[in-house]
Amino acid sequence: MPPALPESTIDHIIHLSNQKLSISLIHAKTGVSRSQISKIRSANCSGVPKSKGGRPSLLSPTDIRHATRLIETGQADTATQV
Repeated sequence: MPPALPESTIDHIIHLSNQKLSISLIHAKTGVSRSQISKIRSANCSGVPKSKGGRPSLLSPTDIRHATRLIETGQADTATQV
């Protein structure tokens, strides 16, 4: 079992997490494993937003509204005509 982290290191990880740095950046700055950082964040930083992950959408909300309007007004019958 690895030795426990010093309190100063844990405080530094919490401070970096509150600055909204990613786990990878915190790992690069502190050298602490990603899994250990994740455990510290989940126990101490409830307000830190999680990464959405996944692939970004190809269409923006504006593009989707525009395509919907074209179809609803009859200027286009299907999405492929937009």
